[in-house]
Amino acid sequence: MALIEGLTGSAALAVGIFLVLVFAEYAKIRSSAAKGFSWLAAGAVFLLLEASTAWGAQVLGAVQGLGAFGDLLGSVALLWTVVAWVLILVGSIFVLLDIMKK
Repeated sequence: MALIEGLTGSAALAVGIFLVLVFAEYAKIRSSAAKGFSWLAAGAVFLLLEASTAWGAQVLGAVQGLGAFGDLLGSVALLWTVVAWVLILVGSIFVLLDIMKK
């Protein structure tokens, strides 16, 4: 896919989750589990935040004298990843339960 060829890691995963949200809307199942899909969208946003923070940490780590700040950003990126995975897990459970109830 040339559209997401340059995306790697969590940025590509976030785009994939956003595509799931689009297809769920198209299939008319998003309205039955809106709360869970909102949690999934929040998780995807945190994955994008993690990707940009990790990129910033990599850039600042290469600059002379700013390596410590790059390490700090790397730790913040890890925090965003953990928050994203929790949001995605909770959202997936909500979606599963709401769809199974119908």
